[in-house]
Amino acid sequence: MVCPLEDESQYLLTYAQATLGRTKNATLRSLKVSRTIADLADLETITPAHLAEAFHYSGWSDLSERLPASSLC
Repeated sequence: MVCPLEDESQYLLTYAQATLGRTKNATLRSLKVSRTIADLADLETITPAHLAEAFHYSGWSDLSERLPASSLC
């Protein structure tokens, strides 16, 4: 599976996993969902907005309270 990420998306994914202590499997599931969201938007790369939406669907509701504000712009 090829999932090209924008630089900000890679940072967001790494930050969320390190800060929230999620497992690799949970992170991978969110990455798969964000890939689907990007596909529906007909985009080649996964943006931070796609990841944030996937996190929301995955039940990472505490993520928005802990992320740096600049990561979702």
